[in-house]
Amino acid sequence: MKVYLADTDSQTLSKSMHSLHRAGFDCETVSVASGFHEFAAHHPDAALKGVFLLGMGISDRSRRTWITQLRSHYPDLAVLMVADPLQIDSISILLQSGVDDWVSPSTHSREMVARIGLLFRQKYPDYVASKTLDVPPYVFNFFPNRIFREGQEIILTAKEYEVAFFLFSHVGETLSRQRICEAVWKCPLSETGRTVDTHVSRVRSRLGLKDGVYGYVLEQLYGYGYLLRHI
Repeated sequence: MKVYLADTDSQTLSKSMHSLHRAGFDCETVSVASGFHEFAAHHPDAALKGVFLLGMGISDRSRRTWITQLRSHYPDLAVLMVADPLQIDSISILLQSGVDDWVSPSTHSREMVARIGLLFRQKYPDYVASKTLDVPPYVFNFFPNRIFREGQEIILTAKEYEVAFFLFSHVGETLSRQRICEAVWKCPLSETGRTVDTHVSRVRSRLGLKDGVYGYVLEQLYGYGYLLRHI
């Protein structure tokens, strides 16, 4: 499930992608110039889910075309647009055309992350629920990705979060480095080198999994992988 970003302003697009990636969202840029049909050719599944973000750099006429086609082809896809709050009549028309929500171009990156996260929770509650993990004293929340330990948020990068979530989803299981790599990076271990070990080491340190103070110990199985134990 992704955030699809369509805009003609490359600087704004880059800034939005950076903020969303940091929050753990998987992003894909969409070529406005190539048009909807190329997007549809790359995403033939009518059940496509995610959030499609229409940027300010797209004209109202083009937006209306995109919205009509998105709604026709992907009924489950959430649509969010960036719009000038002074153009309230235009916003009303686009909302009636099928846009789920809108934000101002001056919206802070943290609010943008929160609004997209809210759309995910509203549109796909069952999927989001399946991605919430409560392993006391740790709580994992998706969209955006956050880990809490005894109510205090622990800041991790997107990949560190994925590693931590995978480990806590398999407490008591011996996990090979290969399996972790395939689950998180979607590629063979040979393509990531020491990346797996580096990320696991950071997770162990930041989540306090070295000495069992919080009820869990993450052990390295030399020459094989890792084991997260509850003690």
